[in-house]
This record gives sequence, C-alpha cells and structure tokens, in this order.
Amino acid sequence: MTHALVLGDNINTDLLHPPRFFAADPEAAAQGFLAGLPPELARQFSPGDILVGGRNFGCGSSREAYIRAFRAAGVACVIAHSFSRIFYRNIINAGIPAACHPTLYQQLPQGAAVQFDRTAWTLQRQETGQVIALEAPEAHLRGILDAGGLLAYLGLETSHALRC
Repeated sequence: MTHALVLGDNINTDLLHPPRFFAADPEAAAQGFLAGLPPELARQFSPGDILVGGRNFGCGSSREAYIRAFRAAGVACVIAHSFSRIFYRNIINAGIPAACHPTLYQQLPQGAAVQFDRTAWTLQRQETGQVIALEAPEAHLRGILDAGGLLAYLGLETSHALRC
C-alpha cells in the first residue's frame, strides 16, 4: 500500500539528502535519503510511497546526488504547493512524477494511505475514497515522464557517470 510522507514549507535538498551522503553509486546515495529530517519521520517512508510538501519544496542545491537517492529509495511521486524550479525539472528529468496542489500538505494526515493515478493526475485517499485533482505537469514534461526520464525521452543511453 502507498502512503504519504507529509512535509512542510521550504524543505530543502540538504534535508532530503544531506551532502555527506553524496555518491555516484545509487545504493550509497540512498543511504542518505531523508537523512536531514527527524529520524522518526524519515523512518515512515517505504519504497513506493509519495512525498507531499508545502511551498518551495526542494529549494537549495541543484546537485544530482539527491536524484539518485530518490530513485534508489523508490519515491513514486512528489506533490507540493510549489517547487524550486531546478528541483522540479531534475525530478521530472529523472522520470519521477511531480504535481502541484495548493493545500494538500495542510489537509492530508501523516501516513495517509493513498493511490496516485498518473493518467488522471489524481490522488485518492484510501480510507475516505476522496479523489483529489492535482495540477499535472505541462504536456512536454508528461512526455518525458512517459518515456521514463529525459535521457530515455531523447533516446540517449546513460553512462555509468550519469546514471541516476
């Protein structure tokens, strides 16, 4: 079952993946996923879960190490009130869906069981059946997501150094 890890405003990349965990190897990078958050909060995330944030989600560094960590950790989707522009494009380019909703982070209980529908760009709360419409990325960005990421969209093979 998919759950929502609900975070607040201005969650920066150093909280999501602290610099001391930067690594080219995805498994090594994954060790630092959410390591800047309180441990009791970070432990609530399981592969396949989604992250829900507030305003300015992903602010801070533009380094790609956190993308390796997100992919290796199995983040299914990121939903926020608003995103840092470079974070938003990095996460889309990595093939991880990102959507906007202005108040979801204020409404959704921590750990809520949810189902994300990438075709309809909705989130359904399992316990209530409520379906929440999300603001989907623009059409060309959905094309990148459908391809599995920017490199796949462009038909390029990834080298070991670029592999997320």
